[in-house]
Amino acid sequence: DKAEHVCQSEDDAAVAHFNRGVDRFDQGDAAAAIDAYKAAIAIDADYCDAIDNLALIYRREGRLDEAIALYERSLAIAPHNQFAWQNVGVAYRMRGRHADAMRAYRQLAALSPANPEGWFGVAQMALMAHQAAEARDAARRAEALYVAAGSPLVDDARLLLGFAAIALADWPTVRATLEPQYAKLASDAEVNLALGKAYLEPDALDRAKARQYLQRARDLGATVTDALWQRAR
Repeated sequence: DKAEHVCQSEDDAAVAHFNRGVDRFDQGDAAAAIDAYKAAIAIDADYCDAIDNLALIYRREGRLDEAIALYERSLAIAPHNQFAWQNVGVAYRMRGRHADAMRAYRQLAALSPANPEGWFGVAQMALMAHQAAEARDAARRAEALYVAAGSPLVDDARLLLGFAAIALADWPTVRATLEPQYAKLASDAEVNLALGKAYLEPDALDRAKARQYLQRARDLGATVTDALWQRAR
């Protein structure tokens, strides 16, 4: 973005190359954008905005190690750079460096508590690490912030919250978060099993609905114990 800079260069030539890079990228010419950002960085080695934009192209092209190296370089220049923390988190996650991704997302959440992306990333990584309580808390923060922003990503945050709730046996939250999005979860055995259990709880007892979900879970290969099935009859 030409208008928003984290560490604006004071060199007019570097800025001109940066602006050309933005234009070329917007026109779909990634190769020309790469050349322009490299030219800007060659003039001003601390121009972290050019470094970030170059890293973003590399990340989208699957050149993850190069992208990560650039983001780390940018963060060494501007440790407050939220854009770089967010995007290096994505790159780390894609590269399978999950502990580094969690570190990046936590740093983003600490730097900008009102940015839902940090909390969403923490929730993602916590779920992968089987840290359900942290995933639940972070997903709730992300959900609230997405709601306040009117973002459609709120549904994604609710999915994370729902999966954390399964691990925590929080059946009311399972019902509230996963059932409204069931159409895209119908082939997930874990979700069907969880919803079956959720409708055997006293606060929402519905054996017919529980049987429907448990049968679907069974059909998808989940283990439905005889004791659980008997409770649904």
